[in-house]
Amino acid sequence: MTCLPIPVFPSPCIDQCSFRRRGHCVGCSMTQAQKRLFQGLKKRDQRAAFIDMIIEQQLRLGRYDHWPGAYKEKRSNPE
Repeated sequence: MTCLPIPVFPSPCIDQCSFRRRGHCVGCSMTQAQKRLFQGLKKRDQRAAFIDMIIEQQLRLGRYDHWPGAYKEKRSNPE
């Protein structure tokens, strides 16, 4: 039997923090409150749902085309 790797869901933060878009980070779109909230999420399904919410938020806000590639890189090279 082959074991599938457990998906890693690190923070959506891509280390370009600057809250210049009406309180949203220009790197990942999270607010400071959302950044704190994510740190409290411990279960994979909670983190996955949070990432989905951030992706939807990015689509609504626009100008986050850089994020998917940067986040994919972060997921493939966990700290």
